[in-house]
Amino acid sequence: MNELDELGQGIERCLAAAQDQRRLAQEDMRRCMIAIDEKLRRFGEVADRLVRNVICARVQKMASYFDNVEFLRPEREEQRHSCICRFRPTGKLPATVVLKVSVSPDDAFEQLLVICRVEIEPTCPDFESRDQKAFPMDAIDEAALGRWVDEQLLRFVDTYLCLEEAGLSQTQNLVLDPVCGMVIKKNHAVGQVEHEGRTYYFCVEECQKKFAEQPTRYAPAAT
Repeated sequence: MNELDELGQGIERCLAAAQDQRRLAQEDMRRCMIAIDEKLRRFGEVADRLVRNVICARVQKMASYFDNVEFLRPEREEQRHSCICRFRPTGKLPATVVLKVSVSPDDAFEQLLVICRVEIEPTCPDFESRDQKAFPMDAIDEAALGRWVDEQLLRFVDTYLCLEEAGLSQTQNLVLDPVCGMVIKKNHAVGQVEHEGRTYYFCVEECQKKFAEQPTRYAPAAT
């Protein structure tokens, strides 16, 4: 065998070894993908059940106490394990608030992360916007998860109600009592009266009564 033949055989061995390495790498990737697909399937089953039976049931119960709530569909498929509701602006709270409770796996698919996020527009930095808790994927205590979600929802309701007193809503929430000239919050007014296409708010019943008796006397004072 001459030197060129030996070189050719050496190259063929290198090529064969590289091909074997590629084959082994492809087999490893195939096994990894099968394992990931199985983990995703398992997560999907668990997440579907928890979102339906534990999370959405509680969010819907909470939302039933408010008349300005609408439920939103997740925008993307990967967000389907979420329960999202939006609180529309009201006279008492001129802000849009979105509550999202969702579940996702950790990187190793060993734990299920339950995430509660609150978005307020306009923003209000004084309130925590996100919290999460991890539960073991293969041994989830649904009662414990439910208690945690309950705690988050109660905290959210407190936060939402406190927004009425927060700085973000006060500019639009402050009004002038046309009778006594006192600046009050709309949600603290004892009553309101419509007069010539405008709404007037009153700090006490006596002011409302005086206005009702002589609206033309007091209406200019509020302009």
